[in-house]
Amino acid sequence: MKKITSVILCLVLLGSLFCTADFTAFAVEKVSAIKQVAAVKTGFRVKWSNTQGKSSYDVKISSSGTKTLVYKELKSNVFTITNKLSPGKNYNVTVRSRKGKTVSEWSSPKTVTTCCADVNVRQTGYGKRTVTLAWNASPGAKGYKIYQKNITKNGLTSFTHVGTTTKTTKKIKLPVHSATAYKATNLALVVVPVRKSAGYRAESQIKNVSKRAYLNFPKSKPFMTFSPTVDSNNNLVLKSNNWVDGFNYKVYSTDGKLIESGSKTAENHSSVAFRLKNNVLCKVEAQAYISVGGKTSKSYWSSKVDICPKPVITPKWDSSFNLVVSWDKIKDVTGYNFKIEQAGNSSVVYKANDLSSNKITITKAQISSLSIQKSYKLTVLPYSKINNTKTKYDSNSITTTKAEIVGHRGAMDKAPENTKASFKKALKSGYDSFECDYWETKSGDLLVYHDQYMTSCGHPNKDIRTLKKKEIKKYPIKTGNNISSYATQYILTVEQVIKYASKLNLKLYLHTKDGKTSNKAMKKISAWIKKYKMGAKTTVFSGTASCAERISANISCTHGFLVNTPQSKEQIKNTLLYMSRNSMKLLIMKRNTYLDKELSSLAHNLGIRVGCYRNKTKAHAAKVLNQGADFVIADEYFLK
Repeated sequence: MKKITSVILCLVLLGSLFCTADFTAFAVEKVSAIKQVAAVKTGFRVKWSNTQGKSSYDVKISSSGTKTLVYKELKSNVFTITNKLSPGKNYNVTVRSRKGKTVSEWSSPKTVTTCCADVNVRQTGYGKRTVTLAWNASPGAKGYKIYQKNITKNGLTSFTHVGTTTKTTKKIKLPVHSATAYKATNLALVVVPVRKSAGYRAESQIKNVSKRAYLNFPKSKPFMTFSPTVDSNNNLVLKSNNWVDGFNYKVYSTDGKLIESGSKTAENHSSVAFRLKNNVLCKVEAQAYISVGGKTSKSYWSSKVDICPKPVITPKWDSSFNLVVSWDKIKDVTGYNFKIEQAGNSSVVYKANDLSSNKITITKAQISSLSIQKSYKLTVLPYSKINNTKTKYDSNSITTTKAEIVGHRGAMDKAPENTKASFKKALKSGYDSFECDYWETKSGDLLVYHDQYMTSCGHPNKDIRTLKKKEIKKYPIKTGNNISSYATQYILTVEQVIKYASKLNLKLYLHTKDGKTSNKAMKKISAWIKKYKMGAKTTVFSGTASCAERISANISCTHGFLVNTPQSKEQIKNTLLYMSRNSMKLLIMKRNTYLDKELSSLAHNLGIRVGCYRNKTKAHAAKVLNQGADFVIADEYFLK
């Protein structure tokens, strides 16, 4: 009995040892060779080789005068801390392996270092080709490196090492490319504190240093490359290849009178664009300036440069679908040359030279060759003529498309709507394209019809969705405009309409009437569009958001959205943003829905064409076209 008791006691004691948290009799492998691989101002990264038998690691960070930090049960052999530590300080790091509650011994300590804190740099003096900098001491720094910051024309940044010191002040000799002129990139110097510890060099990352010293302009030459231009928005552009804070400018009329002057802050320390107060042929001179320590240094004034504002062009289509183009009138120019080119190939389709007015109307007949399926570039070139010498200035251009007149359900005022007769009449009447409506039936057929119930077929109680394609001949169209003038008309399938639009060479707008139309039906339409090569000429749209989104996902063509009820300006703006997010490129609205030039401009900037339906007269068309609409869907052809 005594022997049994002794054995049990030994087992109990042994078990208690196994339950001890730091038991090391059967410990996992000890960590060795910790290596620092990165540093920032408030942290660092270390790594070590994986050990055998471990499930995780513990990391301990200590330093004199600071609280010891311990991180337990880390799964990776790479440890990163990015905050909680001080810049420019040494820390001891130890690591141990762990498997459950069993741990190894702590590794030998590894001394690691954080980067130094950035310094505040100031300019304390300059000579003919030197600049003196001073800065505050950075704790832990063993020295300081000075870099010249270079900004290239494409906006990229590079750094050139120009000096090293252990002090907190340094006179830097500036490189020159001639005896009297400074190199164009000597405008910003960066001071970087550097320290070395345990073989790892830690220095403040240059790209994160925002404090820099600006140099004064030399006294002998203008510190500026000046070439003023005018952009397409008629803004005067002042630009320097050097790092500058701003520009002063003066504008003179052609007879030498000062007509405008001012000062502009440079954007990104390189350029500024702004609209001149006077739209006039003029001469411009400018000087650049920089500010250092509350003092401003200026370059010499540049030479005067001839500037002609680019005319800002505004095209619009009137109710007769004539193209009316106007542009800013520029004082003191003699005249303008105007031309229309097909965008992309510079093929001139219309031109007019020596115009004295800043407006031109090109009739529908003069530009009958314009296609609604192409874009056109309108260009205005101003010129002056003095003593029989003609001087041409920078032209300006804008891209536009031909306004489109769409037949609502075909030529519904001339023939029964949504029928073959109506679509053929649309072509003969002069429409650019036609719109029609379709439904998916219970049998999976896709039939072209406007109403849900078949009233025009003499069956006001029959739902179009219950009709099968093979039953079409039983239900001829019985009502509609001028129906007696045509042979018997029947309901068409969507495939028949796509094929017929291709034959007529007309664009097609397909209105999905039922928001629950299946994805399978949409994929059929996509296949027919591809079969009859109508991808660039077909738009499929819906007034239901979820259906419109599925159209975008399932049909390869232009996708559109229909606003069936009047909406406010803010609602239309939100609709346009929604369409842009869902790759919809065409918005159709009722004529009495809110539309103005601002909304049209927003739509065009988003790549969306805008149009209205329920237009019956020229007055209706004029109202929406004047607000920037790209097309009108007409119930009657009003261009007689």
